[in-house]
Amino acid sequence: MKELERIEAALYASGRPLTLEELSRVSGVKSRRKLLALLKKLELKFDGAIEVRRVGDAFVMQLREEYRRIARSFGAKPLLSKGVLKTLSQVAFYQPIKASELSKARGSHVYSHLKLLVKLGLVRKNANGEYVTTPLFSEQFGLSKDPEELKRQLKRIKDLNLKARMPRHGR
Repeated sequence: MKELERIEAALYASGRPLTLEELSRVSGVKSRRKLLALLKKLELKFDGAIEVRRVGDAFVMQLREEYRRIARSFGAKPLLSKGVLKTLSQVAFYQPIKASELSKARGSHVYSHLKLLVKLGLVRKNANGEYVTTPLFSEQFGLSKDPEELKRQLKRIKDLNLKARMPRHGR
């Protein structure tokens, strides 16, 4: 498989910004200069509704802003609602966490969210009655199983997503 196609496949499948380090690993390209040249080729390749865009020291493949509304109308209904995803993200970031703490922050609906997340195997209740994420959660979202590293990854993703939403000038 060619280096460029490996990078393209990783960006397509990830659904999130990938760092140069991650792209280097997947492509086998060790030279930063060569990796950036390949990414520039990808940026030029996608000139329609899809774009490859630099976000700090990371790159993301995404729909251009002007096409997102159209795509949303055809998108499949997600398995997890935004509310359940917010509860899951709170568990991931603040784990271990009691349901009562989540309820204070997010409301009593978190109890039904937690029940669903446990049923799906994404979170579990530990011996102290606190909720933590499971190995399945880490596998499904491509995140570390180590809670402290997971928190660092989530913070980096949040920071990269905030940068990705910032308007670009000169387009």
